[in-house]
Amino acid sequence: MKNRVGGLAVTVVLLAIRVSAEPLIFDFETGADGWVADWGVKDPPRATTDRSRLNTSSLLFEHEFGKKEETAGVHVVFPEPQDFGTNRSFEGFSAWVCFPQGSEWEAQFYYHTGTQWTWHEGPGHKNLSPGWHQIILKKKQMDPATGLLDLGIQVKNFKLNHKASVLIDRVEVLYSDTPRAVGSASSARAARRALATTQTPPR
Repeated sequence: MKNRVGGLAVTVVLLAIRVSAEPLIFDFETGADGWVADWGVKDPPRATTDRSRLNTSSLLFEHEFGKKEETAGVHVVFPEPQDFGTNRSFEGFSAWVCFPQGSEWEAQFYYHTGTQWTWHEGPGHKNLSPGWHQIILKKKQMDPATGLLDLGIQVKNFKLNHKASVLIDRVEVLYSDTPRAVGSASSARAARRALATTQTPPR
């Protein structure tokens, strides 16, 4: 069940592909990488070069905040459950989120497991100001860390009453042993496109 209490909820799903000196997952340099609207987002999410944390592009989400319109989400769904926790070197997930004007932003990772899409959430990062902020979900904060159907970022703001844009960039799976580079950036992007689906989870 999705948490729909206040703010902008953005679903972000990661595919565990190690492609560089760091296990970067999504950099949005060639587009939205298969991300689609889940709930509340009227326009499809898109890559933008207006501002980025890594390289030249990031992913842009827009939402019209207001009464009973406090949340929205976008997501990519795993084609099959992902058992990140079975890898001993797995340490969690990291992403960078950029907030527009306003104050008291909040953000946290969340994910679903099981046939009923059971909701799990990480600790909230609160009182965030405009600009880029890194959010992290550690393995020890995940129960379970296996069988992930998706992985999301929920962004909240309880005060806004107008349209706002949120950017996401540099979404990664974290490992204790930094993997060696495997393949090219173009082949990694092709693999992400092959693995990504646009399924909608059951309501």
